[in-house]
Amino acid sequence: MKKLLYLSLLAVLILQCSEDETPNPGPDPDPDPVNTATYLLSLDENFLDEVASGTLYISNSQGEIIGQAPLANSQQASVEIDFDPNEEYDATVYVELNNTTINLYQLFTYINVPPGSYTAPGLINSGVNIPTITINVTNIGGSLTVLNSSTSTNVSINGAGDYVITGNMLTAPGDYYVSVQKSGEQFPRYIWIENVPGNSTVDVDFNSLPLLDNTTDVAVPANTSSSFSVYGILNDDLSGVNQILHCVQKDANNNGTASSYEAYLPQNVFDKYRYDIGYGLSNDGVAYRYSTISAATPSSIPSVNLGFTLNNGSISNFSMATQGNYDHFQVRFDFQNIPQGVVVFHTFYGAASQNINFSKANLFDNIFANQSNISSGMFGSSLTYSLKNYSQFNGYSAFIQAPWVYGPVLSDNEFVESIDQ
Repeated sequence: MKKLLYLSLLAVLILQCSEDETPNPGPDPDPDPVNTATYLLSLDENFLDEVASGTLYISNSQGEIIGQAPLANSQQASVEIDFDPNEEYDATVYVELNNTTINLYQLFTYINVPPGSYTAPGLINSGVNIPTITINVTNIGGSLTVLNSSTSTNVSINGAGDYVITGNMLTAPGDYYVSVQKSGEQFPRYIWIENVPGNSTVDVDFNSLPLLDNTTDVAVPANTSSSFSVYGILNDDLSGVNQILHCVQKDANNNGTASSYEAYLPQNVFDKYRYDIGYGLSNDGVAYRYSTISAATPSSIPSVNLGFTLNNGSISNFSMATQGNYDHFQVRFDFQNIPQGVVVFHTFYGAASQNINFSKANLFDNIFANQSNISSGMFGSSLTYSLKNYSQFNGYSAFIQAPWVYGPVLSDNEFVESIDQ
C-alpha cells in the first residue's frame, strides 16, 4: 500500500515537472503593423494672395477625408496617412478667397495620386492691387484702333487729340506691347515699352512706331469656325510656371471656314512665340485646340485626333467614353450664386482611360461639412470637360509631377493638344 502511494506521488511530481518545462509562448504577437505614407505639397511665395487661405486634403475612394494640412506661402504642407496599398487616394487643393462681396471657393482634386512630394507654384489672383501702365500716343493725324496688347486695355482721347491707352501690367517693373492700326494705312504699327515701373505714364510719337509688315501664312485644319492667337515671349520669361505672354495677335472666324491665318509679328522684339489655334467641326460646342512654342512660325497646324462622349455629367456619377491618345482628363463643376455671394469651381484631374467613371459627391460634401449653404446637390448642368495631351509627358504619372493648380507650361518646340466642351 505504501508502495502504491509512493508511486502515485511520484507520478504526480513527474507530471508537474513536465508541465513546468513546457515552453512559455510569451505575449500574443502584435497585429499586422500599420504602414504610413506622406503627401508633401510645396507652395511658393506667390501661391496665395492676401485674401486667400487654403488646405490640402487627402481622401480615400469613398470620399472620406483621412488627413489634412493648412496651406501657406513658402511652406510645405505635410499629410501623413495610414496607407493601404490596395486603396486609391485623392489629393485636393482647397483655396478660399474672401472679399467684401464674393466668397470664391476653388478646389483642385487629383484622382488616384500616390504619396510623394509635389509642388504648387504660381498665383491664384483675386484681382487686387495690379499695377497699370498708361501710354499717350501723340501726333497721330487720324483715327486709331488698338488691335492687340499684352493685356486688355481701355482707350480714350484727351483734349489734345492724343490717344490714351491704359492696361494692367503683367509684372512691375516690366514690359508692355501694343499694336495699333491707323485709318488709311496698309499695315499696323506696334509699341514696345521695356522695363518700366508699375503705374507709369509713357508718351510715344506715332510717327516713330515701326510697321508690322512681316507676315507669314499658317494653314489650319478644316473647320467650321476657328481662332488664332500669337503670344510673344522673351527668353528670360520662358522658364518656370509664371511664363510672361504678351498678346501679339488674336483673330477669329466664327461665321465660316478659314484655311489659314496671316501671322504678323514685330521684328527683333520677342525670342519665341506661342501659337494657339482653336477650331470646331460643327455647332455642337466641341472645341479642338493646339498650342506650341517656337522661334519660327509654323507653316501649318496638325489636326487634333481626340474624341469623347458624355454619358452622365453629375458629380455623383460622372461617366464619359473617350477616344485617342492623351495624358489626362479634366472635369470642372461650376456653381455661381452672385446674390448670395457664393462662387464654387471644383476641377478634377485623372488618368486617361477609354471609360472614365467617378463619384465625388461625398468628397465635396465632406470638405464643406461645416457650411450648410454649400453641398454637391447645388451643381447642375454647368460643367466643362476636356482631354489633354502634352508632348513632354508620358501619361498621368508624369503629368502630376508638373506644377499643380497652375498647371504645366510649354517649353521651346513642345506642344499640347486638347478637346473640350
